[in-house]
Amino acid sequence: MQKNIFHTSLVRLASTVANFLLVFIVARYLGPNAKGIATIMLTTISFVVFFSSIIGGQSYIYLIPKLKFEALVIPAILWSLLISISAFLLLSFLNLTNMQGAAFIAVIALLMALNNVLTTLFLAKQRWTLFNVLQSFPVLFTLLITALLFFVFHQRTLHVYLLAMVISYTFTILLGLWFIREEFTVTNLSQTFEEVETLFRYGLSYQLLDLLQLLNLRFYFFMLHHLQGNADLGYFSVGISLFESCWIFARSVQTVAYSRFVSFAFSFAIAMEVIRYVKFSVFISCIIAAVLLVLPNSFYLFVFGEAYVGVNWSLKWFVPGVVAYNVYLILQSYYLAKGKYTGLILMNVVGFIFSLLGCYSWIPMRYFTGAAAAASMSFLLCAGGVYIMFCRENQLPLSVFLPNRDDITAFKKAVTTLFGKSVVK
Repeated sequence: MQKNIFHTSLVRLASTVANFLLVFIVARYLGPNAKGIATIMLTTISFVVFFSSIIGGQSYIYLIPKLKFEALVIPAILWSLLISISAFLLLSFLNLTNMQGAAFIAVIALLMALNNVLTTLFLAKQRWTLFNVLQSFPVLFTLLITALLFFVFHQRTLHVYLLAMVISYTFTILLGLWFIREEFTVTNLSQTFEEVETLFRYGLSYQLLDLLQLLNLRFYFFMLHHLQGNADLGYFSVGISLFESCWIFARSVQTVAYSRFVSFAFSFAIAMEVIRYVKFSVFISCIIAAVLLVLPNSFYLFVFGEAYVGVNWSLKWFVPGVVAYNVYLILQSYYLAKGKYTGLILMNVVGFIFSLLGCYSWIPMRYFTGAAAAASMSFLLCAGGVYIMFCRENQLPLSVFLPNRDDITAFKKAVTTLFGKSVVK
């Protein structure tokens, strides 16, 4: 498990660096207004992908051992296509964007949804190399193509960035299909759709939780856009992209633990191991957040331009929540693997309500700081709730989170395992 977490963390780190460079290119060379438009488009894409994932999302981890391969893949492809076409028609009909913008949103959402299906299949089979490849390639290729078009061909527009995403996801999907070609055989097309009801039943229960999490993570973008406009959202989203790098390790632990807990019985020893990973994750997150806060204004001026000076301290109230959310990310893997959604749903509902109230109360008065505080409050509520629930269910004292000597010993052992005995003495 440690090596899988380590390798997945490295891949996520590479993807985070690539995302950071993409944020740098778009923010630096297109400005806050274009960055705000890109943010609202990508956030809209996230919601379209959510509906596409009703069939083809994380619920497939349960279903892959039980259903035929083609009964999973073909319905997911057709459902994703239907949702993307519906999104295009709805966005165009409501005049929420122009035809070209709606087309980009629909196509990118479709490609992301299909890539999610493939990554979920590899995750369920614990084929970590292919899972990490399909997770990282889209952002790495998007960076490469965007940089090429921006700096070699001098095509510096938002549409060029979106086109780079389309090309990158298309290539990644073709690569993933190549690796699963031997498993994909359709003998009887009618049998392919026999389990659609099962796919919807499992998918809807998971996606309800996923929707609430998505609202907690991204709805305040829409609120800030509605109350303040594109430029303010562009400024704010740069800071969010930076501080969400605090979740690299936690998301890696969550991914590996989720696939592991589905297959293995949970014990007291594993519960303590999970808590230890939570401690490590919070520690790493604190270090990253501290570095981002203490970096001088000259760094943000040099990297992003004058418009983004002070972006780190504008989001200072985001830090407590972003650190605490590491707890939620890791502990929720236990409940997801066991299909225990009720507690997580309740916590996210409460978190979203408080986030909504905070946005309406604080954004008009405090602007970026108000949006950051509203998001942070939601994260803190979710993290505290899942921690208490986990400790009670596994008969652990709340003080188990406090660091001790065993944690240091475990950390040294993990480093020794990964890098060799010469590293830790």
